Amino acid sequence: MQYGALVLGEAVSFQQGAGISGNGGHATEVGFVGYTSSSVPIAPKSVILLALICVASIHQADAANNTDDCVCEPEEPVATAEPLPLFATIPLILFLVLLSGLFSGLTLGLMGLDVIGLQIVQKGDDKELARCAAKIAPIRETGNQLLCTLLLGNVAVNSALSILTADIASGLVGFLVSTALIVVFGEILPQAACSRYALQVGARTVPIVKFLLILFFVITKPMSIILDWMLGREVGTIHSRTELMEMLKLQISLGAVNAEEGKIAQQVAEGALSFRDKQVGDIMTPLEDAYFLSSHTKLGYDAIREIFETGYSRIPIYGRDKHDYRGLLYTKAG
Repeated sequence: MQYGALVLGEAVSFQQGAGISGNGGHATEVGFVGYTSSSVPIAPKSVILLALICVASIHQADAANNTDDCVCEPEEPVATAEPLPLFATIPLILFLVLLSGLFSGLTLGLMGLDVIGLQIVQKGDDKELARCAAKIAPIRETGNQLLCTLLLGNVAVNSALSILTADIASGLVGFLVSTALIVVFGEILPQAACSRYALQVGARTVPIVKFLLILFFVITKPMSIILDWMLGREVGTIHSRTELMEMLKLQISLGAVNAEEGKIAQQVAEGALSFRDKQVGDIMTPLEDAYFLSSHTKLGYDAIREIFETGYSRIPIYGRDKHDYRGLLYTKAG
């Protein structure tokens, strides 16, 4: 019996098998995988299958032997920005809280000032308020650009404040701390102060507002142009005649002038504003209520005193009766 080795389907030199018995030269024993007897016919498909099995076994053995030689390299750590130290974070948070309060207060204070109202204050009797109104008027006339600038700054500052508080107190604590700081010191207190002292606070912060208008000009100017196109430019509050009369009455009731002057001013204003709507019959004095003098009346002391007490400057004169009109008597206080 002869046997040979199969490598990739090719038989290497056949030799006499030692220790392998045969039966009439046609033994069918196989020593091990990859070896076959010379008397067994080998099909091409069997040769290819045996070759693939041998190759796979060799690769598995090499992989098992090289396991100890493999060294897994550690992954490089992802670079992350380190948070600011605590001694720098706390002052920065306080500064942002002040800025948040400034933006919030100016938004309510400056935008609450009417353009026409500022013109009225400028011509008023209070010199200090007139000076403040004169300083605020130029930036207030920017309208929507001023509004966009203040709102943009307020949102940016509040966002940065939330990020910084999250670095030193994450989770629920950071949320509560940032909310409390923004609501109390960034919204309530500044708006309460600026709603009462809008002119004084606005006049003192005019340089800061001008700087912010320049800083955010590229962003806020296009936004203001779009708003002006959509909503129209701000022209101030215009009152009707009825609203003017109600405003006058309100100012008199609040003590803007004394009671006597207020009453006279109200009568004059009402007469001037309602003049065009009046008819002659509405303003005429009935004949029986009119003050007349007879053409036979002597202008003695009693008559002159009576005329003076009536307060009239023009007194009708009649003849036989009041229907017999003769003329007017002009009077003038000496």
